[in-house]
Amino acid sequence: MSHPKSDTTGATRAQAARRRKPWWLWALLALLALALLLLGLTQCGNSDDPASTAAGTTGSTNTPAPELDAATGGPSPAGLPGAAAGAGAVVQGALTADGTSLLPVAQVAGPNGELTSQVGRTATARGVLVQSVPADEGFWAGTSETDRVWVQLSGTGESGYVVQQGDRVDFTGPIAAHDPGFAAQAGVDPAEGADQLDQQGSHIEVAKSELRRSAA
Repeated sequence: MSHPKSDTTGATRAQAARRRKPWWLWALLALLALALLLLGLTQCGNSDDPASTAAGTTGSTNTPAPELDAATGGPSPAGLPGAAAGAGAVVQGALTADGTSLLPVAQVAGPNGELTSQVGRTATARGVLVQSVPADEGFWAGTSETDRVWVQLSGTGESGYVVQQGDRVDFTGPIAAHDPGFAAQAGVDPAEGADQLDQQGSHIEVAKSELRRSAA
């Protein structure tokens, strides 16, 4: 007795047909992979772009704009980097001898307070404060009762200005030496600094016509 043979060939073909994926699915996967690759390359290119990096760095720096000068329309000198405030301006209360400051007195005085090393130099005052006026022809100028120098007025010319305590004055004159006892000759008594004046051994000679009240 013979048994009918089963057709296995048809079953195998059907299984193979079920396992085969459509062509369009492979194409879709390939396009997706290509899109991901292009996206990755684009992001890498933007992060390594020197121009974008420089732009980001520049944009993060908060540099204030320079002030403009009202007269010229250009940058104001005060707003420029490294500009010194008040450069070239006269310092209020300056008293110098050939460019060397006489105030404070201690920095130029000798061990006993003498100022004889300054004799022969030219003193220049700009807005120096008048401490006191104990004599008709002279006054103390400086920053305090201990930090001051004597100004002796000379000449017959009148400036039309009578100096008073608390004034700020401008003048120019030579530094002259004097002997002990000069304070008494100038009309300065002990209570007004006679000992200090004799000890300094020098004073500033200023013509009356050269003495002016400071405009500063």
